[in-house]
Amino acid sequence: MAKVSREQQVRNRQKSIENLATDFKEQMGKRLIASKKLFAKTFGTRIVAADLHSHSEHTDGQSTIAENAERARLVGLDMIFATDHWTLAQKRQAVAQKGMSWGIESGCWNAHIGLLHATKRAPDRGKVRIAEAVEDLRTIAPFVWVTHPTGFGPVTKKWFKTFFDRMVDVEDLAMEILNGYDSLTRSLDRTGQWNIQLMDMLLAAGRTVTAIGSSDAHSLVEIGNSWTGVVGATQSPNSIIKGLAAGNCFASEAPLLELTINGKPMGATLKPRKGTSLKLRVRAVDSLGIALVRIVADGKVIKEFDAKRATTFEGTLTRKATGRPGSFRVEVVAIDNRYAFSTPVYIR
Repeated sequence: MAKVSREQQVRNRQKSIENLATDFKEQMGKRLIASKKLFAKTFGTRIVAADLHSHSEHTDGQSTIAENAERARLVGLDMIFATDHWTLAQKRQAVAQKGMSWGIESGCWNAHIGLLHATKRAPDRGKVRIAEAVEDLRTIAPFVWVTHPTGFGPVTKKWFKTFFDRMVDVEDLAMEILNGYDSLTRSLDRTGQWNIQLMDMLLAAGRTVTAIGSSDAHSLVEIGNSWTGVVGATQSPNSIIKGLAAGNCFASEAPLLELTINGKPMGATLKPRKGTSLKLRVRAVDSLGIALVRIVADGKVIKEFDAKRATTFEGTLTRKATGRPGSFRVEVVAIDNRYAFSTPVYIR
């Protein structure tokens, strides 16, 4: 038997890991497809799963546009956007693929910023504030968000203060809560736990924050790690972008959810009089099973439901308006500890 070099052993092991991850993702895709069908059947509402942030060989990705589109279908996504850095070179190939559209990842000196359906190339904005860069990029794209806002590792209190100061003056902020870059199977542990803390800090400061989930895929194995669920959208890029702009969406690793308050959807702002009843309704689906559903108000869990491993959940909670501004958001935890985070409903 020929001797296998150490380098070849490492490559073989890596390939085996990637194959296992690919097989796992395809099973996750079947789970997601089943969940979408179950949500529509149970609650009469369509949820579209979209990955807003992927890269290809047009910049620093390892795969082609066609390969990314095919992998997105295998993992149950309805739409994936090709958001290569600064360029629109990928646009023609992207729109030729079923279930694919285009965007750009641009930025400024201290943030990366995503754009969907940009009308022209978007080089980095240089040494400007994030808020200024976002406003500038909104002139050429109908939806703009901050990608991986806290980076990809543990964040100290000092750095949290830095991130907060950079982003607190962004009007109508959208940001990735879940980012799946450089992970085989999921996003929460590497990015989500830090981004959700930053989100709550920004909400406490009276800001609005639209929750986005993306793969940030630079290789095929990352597609499916996390994505954005858009409630009520069709499988049309323009419909998805419209839902994102309204904030009627959530970031997810697997579960589906919907939050309304007095019938108003995620992203809505209510202006109730003090003492007015606020009826919160939460719906959630995961074809594998749901463990917990939490309602979070102003950064604190005010209600936790035991979903008893059911595949569907519906719960309500009534609160009185206090006359003070605030927000309500939802977290859903599947039985395998995969999370979904809603965009809040705001009280003003």
